[in-house]
Amino acid sequence: MRTPTRFQLHTNAFRDYWEFEDGREMLKQLRKVPDISKANELVPLLNQKDDLADRVINDIFNVHSFPIALQIVIDYALGSRPIDEAPQSVRTLLDQMTTVPKWVDNDLLTLGAEVSNRSGKTGLIVLRNYSLMLGYQSAAINKPLIATGALHSGAVKRIADTTNFWYAVTGKDALLKYNEGFMYCLRTRLVHSYSRTMIKEKLNWQLDEQGEPLNYWDMQATYIGFSLIYMQGLKKLGVAISAKETAAVYHLWKYIGYLIGVPENILPDNDEQAIENLYLWSKTQPESDQDSIALAQALHLEPLIAPWPPKLFQKKFIQQVNLAFNHFLIGHRSCNILKLPKAKYPIIAKIVLHANKVDANFGKINWYRKLQIKKGRSEQLIIRNRVNS
Repeated sequence: MRTPTRFQLHTNAFRDYWEFEDGREMLKQLRKVPDISKANELVPLLNQKDDLADRVINDIFNVHSFPIALQIVIDYALGSRPIDEAPQSVRTLLDQMTTVPKWVDNDLLTLGAEVSNRSGKTGLIVLRNYSLMLGYQSAAINKPLIATGALHSGAVKRIADTTNFWYAVTGKDALLKYNEGFMYCLRTRLVHSYSRTMIKEKLNWQLDEQGEPLNYWDMQATYIGFSLIYMQGLKKLGVAISAKETAAVYHLWKYIGYLIGVPENILPDNDEQAIENLYLWSKTQPESDQDSIALAQALHLEPLIAPWPPKLFQKKFIQQVNLAFNHFLIGHRSCNILKLPKAKYPIIAKIVLHANKVDANFGKINWYRKLQIKKGRSEQLIIRNRVNS
C-alpha cells in the first residue's frame, strides 16, 4: 500500500517542543537523538487499524442505529443475550478482550491507577492543558475530529468524554473483566471503529493522503499522551513519581491500549521507548493548520460555555487558570502557534507547583500517601461530575 502523502520526514510541526521546551530535556535521557529515518519503518502503521472491531461494526452497527447496536454488544458481553447467538465477529472481539496477556501484572496495574488517583486535580489539569492541547499542533491526527464534526459539537463534550473515559479506566480494579474501565474500553473501541467506518463511507476522506482514520500510529501517539506526556506534566507541577511508579503507568496504559485494540508491541514500556516513539511520530507530522488553531481555540473558550461554574466571572477566571497552565506546560512558543493569548495570571501554575512539592515530601509516608490517593480520587470525581452537569 502506498505511503500516505501526510508522511514527511523532518517536519517543523513540533520543532519548538524538541528544541526549546520539554522535548529538549527528554532527548537528554537518550544515548543519542533518534535517527529520523527509522520512521520509514513505521509508515505501514498509518494504513493499519482495528480490523476486529471494524468487523463488528459491519455486522451489527450497519444494521441497527448506534445506541441499539452498542447495547446489543454490551448485552452479549454481560450475558443478557446468549453469546452463542452473537455474530462471530462479536465473539472474536470479546474473546480477545477477555484474554489477559501473560505480560499483564496486576500489581503494576494497581500502582499505575494509584499514581493517577494520587495526582488529583493536578492530573486533570495536565490531561486537559498539556496532553490534549499539545496534540493539536499536528494537522493530521486531528483530522478525524474535524471530519466527524467534533469541532462544531463542541469542546465541552470532548472534555466530558475524555474525563469520563480517563476516570473510568484509572479506578481500582477498573480493568478487570466487565468492570467499569473494561466496559469503557469496549465502548470506546466501538466508537472509534464506528467513526472510522462513517468517515470513510460518508465523508470525503482521502486514504492516499491521510491513511486510515484513527490508525495505529496516531493511536500510539495518543497513548503516549496519556503516559509519557502526562507524567512529564505532573513532574513539571511538582508531583513526585518514582521509577517503579513510572513503569506502572506505562504498564497501565499498555493494557488499556491492548483492550482498545492497539497492538501491544507498539506501545512503550518505559521513558526511552516512549520518547523515541514520540520523536519519530512528531517529526513526521504536518504542521498545524487552521483546523489545529480552531480546535485549540475551542478548548480555550470551553470554560465560557461549560455548565460549571455558573457565574460569568467564575467562567472567565477558570479560562485564565487553564491559560496559565497552557503556557507553563506546553510553553509560550506552542501557545503562539495555536494563537492562544498571554496568561493574565501565570503565577497560578507556580503556586500549584509549590503546593505539590510540599505535598510530595509528605507522600513518602505510607499513611499519607494512602490519604493522597483517596483525596485525589475524590477531587477527580467532583470534577467529573461537574463536566457532566
